[in-house]
Amino acid sequence: MRWIAVGIPFPDIIEAVFEDLAVKREVFAALAPHLGAETVVASNTSALRVGDIAEGFAFTDRVLGLHYFSPAEVCPLVEVVRARDTSAATIARARAHAFLAETRRTPLSCADTPGFAINRFFCPYYNEAARVVADGLATPSQVDAVARERLGVAAGPFTVLNLIGPRVAGHAMANLSPLGPFYGVSPALLAQGVDNTPDAIEEGSILPANADLAEDRLVAAIAIPALELLAERVAAPIETDRGALVALKFRQGPYALMRAYPPDGLDAAIAGLCARDGHSIPRTALPADA
Repeated sequence: MRWIAVGIPFPDIIEAVFEDLAVKREVFAALAPHLGAETVVASNTSALRVGDIAEGFAFTDRVLGLHYFSPAEVCPLVEVVRARDTSAATIARARAHAFLAETRRTPLSCADTPGFAINRFFCPYYNEAARVVADGLATPSQVDAVARERLGVAAGPFTVLNLIGPRVAGHAMANLSPLGPFYGVSPALLAQGVDNTPDAIEEGSILPANADLAEDRLVAAIAIPALELLAERVAAPIETDRGALVALKFRQGPYALMRAYPPDGLDAAIAGLCARDGHSIPRTALPADA
């Protein structure tokens, strides 16, 4: 196994190996004999629970998540993830030790749940885009056009999928599956991930005839997890919205997007996806001002 541990400065460590629980725990085991009594170990996991990575190690109170968004050298957002056993002192060192400030990063505090805050709704968004295409409602280029023109994103979901790679995207979505049936990976995305084949995106594609339905489904795929994030108190809504703007280049974060959407249409779209997947409809009320 090849792996790299990057000093924060020493003696703190950021682990950034492949997004696989067994691999990450193997790295933690290799690090364990070399850690100081106060060494903080941060995982750059994007979707795995930090507590699962740290479980059983003697230094669990000094483990947290620092999820950097790609490209890490450009995107300033970092999700700061506190697991069940993470001490307040560890979080304070990660945020107030001036490390994130010195490296010009924007912290987003999150609870330790699959997908944390941003990927919790971003993965279902591109997963639903794959389902829209599989259902014959639009081409990848047309779905991207809907997302740009109706949702105001800088790059449509399939453009982003090409950057991430379908295999990695499918793996990230699969990490959310314990959250319920809505979070199942699209069979089309799984199949595409076998060969990791990118989609052909045509410039200047016009909206499809089913643009309204495609829009409803994309918005609902964002809204369902966003409402669940509220109920679970994973992150502050205003910080989640800000994170979507910073990391994903959305014009509006999930809560601002929902507030701007016709309520009856949003409720119907959410109910439709939940009924399709046998998923419980989130009952959390959207704050008037998130």
